[in-house]
Amino acid sequence: RRVLFYECVGQGSNYDLEELRGGVSLRIQAQDFEKVVHEAFPDAHVVDVAGFSFGGRVALAAASSLSMQIKIRKLHLTGVSAKRDAYARLVIANWKDALRNSNGSLVPFAWSSLMSTHSPGFLAKNEERVQSWVNLICEGNKVDGILALLEQTHPEDEDDEWHPVAMATRIASNQSVQNGKLVVGSADHLCSSVENVERLNDVLGWTNVIVYDGCGHAVAIENAVQWRHDLIQFLDDGAV
Repeated sequence: RRVLFYECVGQGSNYDLEELRGGVSLRIQAQDFEKVVHEAFPDAHVVDVAGFSFGGRVALAAASSLSMQIKIRKLHLTGVSAKRDAYARLVIANWKDALRNSNGSLVPFAWSSLMSTHSPGFLAKNEERVQSWVNLICEGNKVDGILALLEQTHPEDEDDEWHPVAMATRIASNQSVQNGKLVVGSADHLCSSVENVERLNDVLGWTNVIVYDGCGHAVAIENAVQWRHDLIQFLDDGAV
């Protein structure tokens, strides 16, 4: 299997801030995703896609884009739900304020994001490593890029064409994905509840949601071995 690790527009630090002027909306993310995939695999007409958190939203956007020429066979999404509750909306608001008042520092956002996306038990077991993770987030990203992503890619109105429910509705209507799987941690407060993920699953018309007991939003980090095993098994089942 040929594998591409994709970094979304606005993520990372290896870009000029001028590149953000064109926007980082999910429409632009979907277009950029297709360009990158075509550049990496010019002979590919069908691909499998796995996305986590914001990457899951981008994958959902690509799969729901009516202009997408490369077809998605299997779509595996972790930490994407139909909506956010008040707590999750407050977390996003906290991140935006931390970045707008950052004076160029990602440290407050990095701490908040780690505390919000990992379960208390996982953080407690890795207490001595958390500071190094904060440092990695700060070294690998830029304030303007992360803030642009939060401001432009998280609509709350289900009538917005780039809301998860609207994107899922297009995917189901157009049958643009052959098979899909949704994954969530039982303690994921950003997805708000397993029920919110199951609602998105119902819209997509996929089979049962995989729930990782005790994990927070970052399932792929907290239970990495099992998550990779399940992902590969899903992708290889009926592989072409």
